[in-house]
Amino acid sequence: MQVAGKIVAGIVVVLAAAAGIVLLNADALLSGVVKERILRSANSTPGTSLSLGRFHYSFFANRISVDSLRLSVRGDKAAPIGVH
Repeated sequence: MQVAGKIVAGIVVVLAAAAGIVLLNADALLSGVVKERILRSANSTPGTSLSLGRFHYSFFANRISVDSLRLSVRGDKAAPIGVH
């Protein structure tokens, strides 16, 4: 096998391993980084308070779920929030 072919094969193996690690640890990634970004954005709106439980990701169902969700809206200054 030529050197370039070995390099490409090595890169493919590394990328496949990285993708596998991300998929196996998707719950931790969602409950950490993604959850904090959602909470920071939602709670920065005056008059709103969002609380989220632990996130779960199902690869085969292609679904993200959360254990619990609590949304509080107070006062006249609260921005409208749409749920779709």
